[in-house]
Amino acid sequence: MAKRFRYNRLIITLLVLFLIGLVVTNILIITNKINFDIPELSTEGFVRANIDTVPQKVILSNDCYSVVGTVSDDQVHSIENALLRIKDVRPLSHDTTVNILKSYKIEVLMVKVTELKENNFIGKLFLKSGNKITSLDVRPSDGIAIALRSNAPIYMNETLLKEQGVNTC
Repeated sequence: MAKRFRYNRLIITLLVLFLIGLVVTNILIITNKINFDIPELSTEGFVRANIDTVPQKVILSNDCYSVVGTVSDDQVHSIENALLRIKDVRPLSHDTTVNILKSYKIEVLMVKVTELKENNFIGKLFLKSGNKITSLDVRPSDGIAIALRSNAPIYMNETLLKEQGVNTC
């Protein structure tokens, strides 16, 4: 009788552990689906932007269209350093920002240039920490400098690129 009781208890314990495992697995799957079903994370209507610089300008391009944004010399210097993987003797503010994000295990998911308001391009920086995703308003030049240092993609609103850009083909 005691053996049968221990055997039944063992079977029930294993069954409960199995069910807990299934529940935890489903929660993880659902959580991951929720993270990537956030509408703001969609890249529909956006194109991957190639980045280049010239004095006081940052150039975002894709296929036959290019948009030029005027920025400070410091911003150009920071973006050029990121493009060329150059580290100054003293870190720039974008280097420090990326170091802070890394130290807190915050991942840069992407940067989006979303719209033009009052002759200024508007951007969003998407960050992930654990299962939490957040988007921050950002100047596109800052977002670009951070994304390049983090190997994160940079996207531009395709309509904005075609309306504000120059056809280069």
